[in-house]
Amino acid sequence: MINKLKQSIAEASDTLKEQANQLSDSLREQANQLSDSVNQLGDSVKEQANNLTSAVKEKAYGLIEDWLEIFPKLESYGLKITSFGLKMGINPTLEVELQGNSNAFSPDKVAKMLEENQQNNALSTIFKAVKTALDWHAKTGSDRHYKSIFLKVSVSITPEVMVYLGEPKLM
Repeated sequence: MINKLKQSIAEASDTLKEQANQLSDSLREQANQLSDSVNQLGDSVKEQANNLTSAVKEKAYGLIEDWLEIFPKLESYGLKITSFGLKMGINPTLEVELQGNSNAFSPDKVAKMLEENQQNNALSTIFKAVKTALDWHAKTGSDRHYKSIFLKVSVSITPEVMVYLGEPKLM
């Protein structure tokens, strides 16, 4: 009877070992499948990120190309390019600084420039920024007249226009 019990225990032990090995093999296979899935997901995310980066760059280059046509028009209004640069990155940025005689940008003249260019978003943005700078300067109560007006235009996915009356110390 003890021998039968030993034999039953040995058989049960062998069965448990076999089941444990099968379970271990199954878990190992599932872990490998999970690892493969995670690697595929990672590859997919990298591919989508590269596609997004390419799309952002293409959009930025398109905007820069559009703005390159604007600068000669700004020169016709008396704003001369004093600095021209390109910042490369995920979002390329064109940075252009312009300077003009402030007499060419009286509130009345800027209002006329706005009216003439209302259909052109880029030029409207420029002249709205100039108008706002002039208006806010007037609200300070300062009667100081500056010789020059300076603009800094950063063209990227989100273009920016900065206007300075007088010569800025840091641009």
